[in-house]
Amino acid sequence: MDELEKEVMESISNLKIREKVKVITGEEKKNILLELQETFVNGNPRVWWLSLKYEPTFLVFKQEQPYKEIINLFDKEEDVWFVIENDDQILLKTKISHVIDIIGDCTHFEYNIISKSFDRFLCETDHGDFLFIDIHKNKSKKFTNDEKIDSSQS
Repeated sequence: MDELEKEVMESISNLKIREKVKVITGEEKKNILLELQETFVNGNPRVWWLSLKYEPTFLVFKQEQPYKEIINLFDKEEDVWFVIENDDQILLKTKISHVIDIIGDCTHFEYNIISKSFDRFLCETDHGDFLFIDIHKNKSKKFTNDEKIDSSQS
């Protein structure tokens, strides 16, 4: 378990939401991550936002703790997939309200939030940028083979 995973698991425990956050592991994790990645990502980049299949909307949040604005993109009690980007991605299934609590309780990290219906995607990059996709509204990108990001170059 790396430092980020320890911090996230301690946060879940400290916030007393252990029963409300499902940590997905093993084959189930592998299958869900593959399906999420196939829906939103071209290839296998180091982090997903480097090669999104759709043109994202760049969001600018004005408040001091911008992650709290996530509530405006998802229903507070909506179940979502919460993918934490690190060497071995962490996959959680929980309500958006718990995602916001975890983000607020931890040091900054890159993450993706995907609706259970696989139609909305939000990520925060290592630059603190927020990228949002609603597959019903955002245009898909057209890539040539030269434009696709090769994970071996990341």
